Amino acid sequence: MRFKFNPLTFEQKLALRRSAEDSLNAMNPLWGEFRKAATAPAIISLLDSLDEQAQELHKAKMALADAGCVLVEWKQRTEAAEQLSQQLRLTIDSIQSPIAHGQERITELEGLATDLAAKLQKTQDSLKYALLMLSETKMCNTEPGQNPAIAAVVDERLRQVNVKGWTPEHDDEHVNDEIAAFAALYAMPEACRDWSAEETGYGENWAEAICPNGWAAKFGDRRRELVKAGALILAEIERLDRVSNEKGENHE
Repeated sequence: MRFKFNPLTFEQKLALRRSAEDSLNAMNPLWGEFRKAATAPAIISLLDSLDEQAQELHKAKMALADAGCVLVEWKQRTEAAEQLSQQLRLTIDSIQSPIAHGQERITELEGLATDLAAKLQKTQDSLKYALLMLSETKMCNTEPGQNPAIAAVVDERLRQVNVKGWTPEHDDEHVNDEIAAFAALYAMPEACRDWSAEETGYGENWAEAICPNGWAAKFGDRRRELVKAGALILAEIERLDRVSNEKGENHE
């Protein structure tokens, strides 16, 4: 038995299409809106937009690929820079050790040079003072060996310069008669040192009152005390002479 197929008429097709659209609208209320919006210009515009997005996506992929190449190159250069930095550090470390040793040696040599200069200056001061003492002794027409008292005073003055460091430069710093006062303390009779001096405000006795602040005398043998006093008086006279020479004065 055969079924005879009768083609649908236009009205039937239109009715069928409307029935299908009604069914779709019933299943999905947005279908109708989509049908209204899905016009040919809108679809073409949408396709153009999708094409532009695809092109932008392609460009982004290409840019990302280029960035990947740049990143790889940057990483390679970074590794090379790190290797070079390590080599430089090793080189610097190998140089710093000799430099540090050299600096220590320079510091040591500077200290030795300073000590040597101080000793040389002290020796020069001693020689100058010895020549000065010799000149003054000759001016007095008295050889040190012929007069034990003069020789003892000169020897004590030389000891004060060479051992105590009381050079002319040192003495020039004491401009308030400290040296003369110290000489007077040694020359003062022993009994007088204990005399009361409270009224002066400088000490309980004469010894405390006349002794310069911070100085300390060593008493003992009376002749030794007078020798120290004579050497100190000589030092003070020389200091006053140096001051006069600088001012162009003459005590003679």
